Amino acid sequence: MLQPSELLLPAIAIGFSLLATVLFILSWRSFPSSLNLSMMVASGVTTLHSILELTILIAGAFYNDISGGRFLHLLNELLLASFLILLPWVGQTITMAKGLLKRINSIMMMAGGILLVIFILGSIYDSSLFVSLDSPSEASQYILSARSQGAFGPLMQLRDILLLFWLLYLPVGLLLRSNNPTSNRHIFPYLVVILISLIFSLDALYKNLAGSYILFPDFIFQRSTLALIIVVLGSTLITHRRFIRSANLADSTLKSLQEKEQALEHLSTHDILTGLPNREALHGRLLRLLAESRVTSHRWALAILSVDQLKSLNEALGSSFGDRILKAVGQRIPTQVSARDELYRFEGNEFVLIINGITSPTDAGLVCERIYKSFGEPILLDKKPYYITLSTGLALFPNDGQNEETLTKKALEALSRAKLSRNAFRFYSHLIEGQTERRIQILNILREALKNEKMRVVYQPIVDENRRVCGMEALVRWPLDLPLEPLPGPAEFIPMAEGSGLIPQLGKQVFQQVLKDREFFEIHGFEGYISINLSVKQLDHPDFFPWFESLGLQNTRASKIYLELTESSFMDETLVGGPKLGDLKKGGCLLLIDDFGTGFSSLSYLREMPFDGLKIDKRFVDPLEQDPRTRTIAKAIMTMAIGLDMKPIAEGVETEEQFEALKSLGCKRFQGYLFYRPMEFSDMILLLDKKF
Repeated sequence: MLQPSELLLPAIAIGFSLLATVLFILSWRSFPSSLNLSMMVASGVTTLHSILELTILIAGAFYNDISGGRFLHLLNELLLASFLILLPWVGQTITMAKGLLKRINSIMMMAGGILLVIFILGSIYDSSLFVSLDSPSEASQYILSARSQGAFGPLMQLRDILLLFWLLYLPVGLLLRSNNPTSNRHIFPYLVVILISLIFSLDALYKNLAGSYILFPDFIFQRSTLALIIVVLGSTLITHRRFIRSANLADSTLKSLQEKEQALEHLSTHDILTGLPNREALHGRLLRLLAESRVTSHRWALAILSVDQLKSLNEALGSSFGDRILKAVGQRIPTQVSARDELYRFEGNEFVLIINGITSPTDAGLVCERIYKSFGEPILLDKKPYYITLSTGLALFPNDGQNEETLTKKALEALSRAKLSRNAFRFYSHLIEGQTERRIQILNILREALKNEKMRVVYQPIVDENRRVCGMEALVRWPLDLPLEPLPGPAEFIPMAEGSGLIPQLGKQVFQQVLKDREFFEIHGFEGYISINLSVKQLDHPDFFPWFESLGLQNTRASKIYLELTESSFMDETLVGGPKLGDLKKGGCLLLIDDFGTGFSSLSYLREMPFDGLKIDKRFVDPLEQDPRTRTIAKAIMTMAIGLDMKPIAEGVETEEQFEALKSLGCKRFQGYLFYRPMEFSDMILLLDKKF
């Protein structure tokens, strides 16, 4: 009767061989190698062999099937024969034998292969040649104790002898491979496993000769099978452990090498002193930026900044002091530019700044202005202040060049001119330089004027058909006490104010000044309206409407304030049908369309937007006398405005003929040099005293 203890060994063998197979499958997926492959196949075949022997034990104990038992035994013998090829393959991958040992290993594989072919052909011819079974119980006894061999019994014994020879050969190969203490330490676990397996193989050989086992005679299981399981599983598990340790070591080494490679790469592309990208990095960046810019039409500036008089500082205080200055300069410049701009250490006392996303040379000039202003504060070294100045040369893409060499050359030429003045920046193009310097001067003075509330507000009267003053337009002008030659006009400084974000502040100051002046005008008898120009950028500013509501214009006087919006503003869809214009109306102000007929807005906007009047542009007034078509258009505008209950105002009236022609078309409000030019507040008071 089959005992549970008799199933223990094959069950344990199945568990360990299956574990070894899974481990080497995972290792093979991560690190494919011949060692992994051989161990994976060997442990897999061992798993099948153990499962088959366990099946034979159970089947022999519980089923009366002679043919089935013979078939299972046949498969088992073929699997054992396959070890004649597998074990030399495993041994070769473990020992990495060379020369004579490698040839012996190859001969063993060939002999095992020939024997396996004979076994396969014999099994096809007659399976009883291997196993002779007369009863089901003999199946279990065949596995547990003695062999009931058929005609191929001698070949099976030859197979066992070859396996035993391999067990004797393997430690020799390992010992011959070892030539240092480290190798000895690595092969020792293999030798222990092989020695244990060899003991059980010799015990099996003794059983065939003497009829009984020496070791553990009560333990009834084939010693040759046990020897195979020990050597295969022991070798695979030891190898896998070594492999994992080697893989971890290799992974750690790889990470270390990658970190060192990254550090070396960083050193090759970055300046050691300042930590900034160096000239090599600049070269690569410019190549990429030039390629991108040709596709995207991206505009940018290449600025070369040089620290003034660094050589004198080095001579006076030492080169190490100069290095500290350069490091401090490299730290301060990035704080004054946007995140999209890029700073590089060029060479010596020079830095390169790529100023991205510019729309005009002025944008690059303003960046330089910010940098220069920051160096108005000293650099503190050892608690002592040192004032540093820079000279900068700028070249623009694509205006000044479309390749790295040309742009760098022109930026250096501009730098040479800047060094003549020191603490200055120069563009390569003299024309751009002059225009940019003027724009920067205008913006700087404009900021100062707004800060001190010095912008002037002048007034141009609007008259009715009897030439009586019925209203006026407030116009902003450059302050006379902040001279700049030539004096900037509104057509020059207002677009700059819009582009630089100063227009909301400018608009507020004009509005507040008009409200103050209006009180004085009313004292002098003025009861008409005052129109104030309004920019869409003011309406877009988040603070405008809260500020507008705080003025408290919801009274009868507010209805005498007109707000003028140019027709081109209607291209901003946020105004059309939106709440913004309605909020202005709720505030008590009236709305005028300025420059009507010069934009591209749809006439449907006149129906959708709550305007109270429109101003006919001067371009329709000038040719009124000579061009019948213009006269027809002007008449149509008048008729449409009156029909929509909008008051038309003709601006730019300069001759009596224009005045009479407009009156004949139905116009009742006029503005232009024929009547009055824009005048200062004091002159407006005098005019009101005369008229009222």
